[in-house]
Amino acid sequence: GVSKDVRTYRKLVHAQRLRSALSEKLSDKREIENLVALIISLARAEAIFDLNDIYKFSRKRIKEQIRRIFVLAIQEALSNEALASKAQP
Repeated sequence: GVSKDVRTYRKLVHAQRLRSALSEKLSDKREIENLVALIISLARAEAIFDLNDIYKFSRKRIKEQIRRIFVLAIQEALSNEALASKAQP
């Protein structure tokens, strides 16, 4: 009931903050939504528990690895936008 509504609201707030931050660097709305989905999905508790329980990653290593994925994804998106803007006449 209410707890589900609160979790949904929090996710929406996080997603909006991510969209805002990403839109400062990226203009492709579809790419922004893809990155928001990636970040939110990877940051879910289940993914973090799997990395710890199954792969025995420390909390520090989990944070480092997830951060690296985010950085790589954003760098790729920026690179794709730069290539697309150069391709336009």
